[in-house]
Amino acid sequence: MIARTIDTPDFVEGVALQGDFLYLAAGPSGLLVVDAADPHLPTIVGSVTQSGYSFDVAVSGSFAYVAHSGFIVIDLSKPDTPVIVGRLAAQGAHSVAITGGYVYVSRQSDVLVVDVANPAMPQVVATIPSAGGKITFDGDLAYVGGSRYLEVFDISNPTLPQSVGRLGVGVEVEESVILDSHAFVAAGWVGLLAVDISNPKPSPVFGVGPMAGAGNFAYADGYLYAAVGYDGMRVIDISNPNSPVVVGALDASWVRGIRWRA
Repeated sequence: MIARTIDTPDFVEGVALQGDFLYLAAGPSGLLVVDAADPHLPTIVGSVTQSGYSFDVAVSGSFAYVAHSGFIVIDLSKPDTPVIVGRLAAQGAHSVAITGGYVYVSRQSDVLVVDVANPAMPQVVATIPSAGGKITFDGDLAYVGGSRYLEVFDISNPTLPQSVGRLGVGVEVEESVILDSHAFVAAGWVGLLAVDISNPKPSPVFGVGPMAGAGNFAYADGYLYAAVGYDGMRVIDISNPNSPVVVGALDASWVRGIRWRA
């Protein structure tokens, strides 16, 4: 059941959740800050708008890291008045993820590893040649989606990432969720793929599809909540990773991203 909707001035490309606040990468409207303390009454309380386009956002501590016609760092210490404090020329940036004090900025042909220890002066410390899709972390491994492959990199030394394997899936890899020895991969019109990652060189195990437009996941308590574009949302029981089952659905005009809050 949809508890509440909130109108935004533009299409929402990326979502991050921290505490009582949602952070929306809203295309030409920049970053929107939504107070979601009451999920039945979400309210936009702040924004940062500048020329360009916001594709994605990741949040850690008091800062948001946004792929916005490059890369910008926003101070969120006052949610009603967020302020840009740092920026980096990163043409083509479309996705961001953060772990261990480093932000991984995906572009069309590579991933930039950015040290944000000083938010006012983000520094590129490494470049990973890849298709530059969305990134999921599992310990010292980074799983990078992209054109036809899920690539795996050892990032135990963020300044010297090393390729350890890749899986050809034949279609664009949107996003992945890591659960124990499996990666669950959103593979567009193919649907959901499960990948055995017990060996760093991954291999496919099974698929659940078709789910046209599968592009984003949230995981909680043995279930994947999958955004499947014009088909809304699907709920998939993966308590048995070798036999996932679609157990529920929510019809919606367009579901692009999902974040879970207990």
